[in-house]
Amino acid sequence: MGLDKFIPENILFVESHSLKTLNLATNETWLIAGKTASRGYSQGTGETTRFNGPFSFHQRNSTDVIILDSNNGCIRTLSRLTNTTEILAGFCTIPGDIDGPLRSARLGKPEKVVELEPDVLAFTDVASYSIKKLDLAHEQVSTLAQIHEPVFGLAKRPNSADLIFTFNGGLGKVDLCNLNVEYLTQSIYTGIRDGPLSLSNVTSAVFTPRPETLVFLNEYIMILTGYQTHLLRVVNFASNYVSSICDPSLEGNITSSGDIETCRIR
Repeated sequence: MGLDKFIPENILFVESHSLKTLNLATNETWLIAGKTASRGYSQGTGETTRFNGPFSFHQRNSTDVIILDSNNGCIRTLSRLTNTTEILAGFCTIPGDIDGPLRSARLGKPEKVVELEPDVLAFTDVASYSIKKLDLAHEQVSTLAQIHEPVFGLAKRPNSADLIFTFNGGLGKVDLCNLNVEYLTQSIYTGIRDGPLSLSNVTSAVFTPRPETLVFLNEYIMILTGYQTHLLRVVNFASNYVSSICDPSLEGNITSSGDIETCRIR
């Protein structure tokens, strides 16, 4: 989800197997491509296009959208001028793990994407347990880091060379200068525990399964959401400490607004 660069007053978002835009003033939603209830693969225009679990997207500019068509094992482009799709990288419906030129490369299950610099993107490939680089200027796909377990969340830390990733129950980083991989917490088990970023399984912070959404508020503070939990976790890279927003002991109805000490989010 993100601000729609083609219609600036709108929000661009994925719903099931489609890409849509939402007008915040009127709450009207328009279909751009795909069909919410129909998965598959086909190139086309608007509703005739078929995606299969498009996990995320990157707006290259106001008219070109890059879509990670996860379950089809490929990356596609969509023109906002015509709402027409084309293959960018990989070969849709034929997954694999091969680096190389965009159309010769094979992708397993691309899910999350972040911009490293203009025309250079990093994306997770859950099937190959890796983080890969999509270099649009040189038309190449390459492997940035092999993680050896599924990677669910990805974010570039501002003003640093750190690419932060999450796996089941834990947090890690890739140093983009030397491509070293460092695990910041243990991945032995999952749950909810505030505490320091540490490899100790006794005192370190613990994250829930599939921590997927990472948002940096500034250079040091990152907000992280877990899968099927109302907790919002706060990671402070200045103090290397993790805390929680929303009390997990609270019971009652789900709320969408109010004090962070009493909120409950689906």
